Amino acid sequence: MIEYRKLEKEDSKLVKEINSLYKQLSSHHEEIEAEKVQAIFDRANVFVLGAFDEEKMVGIASLHIVEMIAGSHGLIEEVVVDENYRRQGIARGLVEHLLEEGKNRRLKCAELTSNPKRVAANNLYQSLGFEQRETNVYRMNL
Repeated sequence: MIEYRKLEKEDSKLVKEINSLYKQLSSHHEEIEAEKVQAIFDRANVFVLGAFDEEKMVGIASLHIVEMIAGSHGLIEEVVVDENYRRQGIARGLVEHLLEEGKNRRLKCAELTSNPKRVAANNLYQSLGFEQRETNVYRMNL
């Protein structure tokens, strides 16, 4: 049975598992050091959730709270499940838990982005009630 729990500062010891998951999300992933993981877990505006099979971390996702004048909203980022555990509802569980956290924090909405090539992920998000926005997304690498 999969257990979901908020990752805390002391969970930075899981940095090896976290890096392994992120490598599955992106081949361009650069190793994250334990100190950076610790600092992120310690931020009040970031809620990082782990999915565990017994003691093994098999998934991770994060909710970033963006405070704005018109109200707060959440950004769901870095939803990744170990390739050996996919298609078992773990990503759905991660996102549902993050949405519940967003409701508890009285956020106006939650947003996420997903590469169109990730068909299963896009289908999941739509099945959870996310609607594709008609907008342009711009990025500038700094």
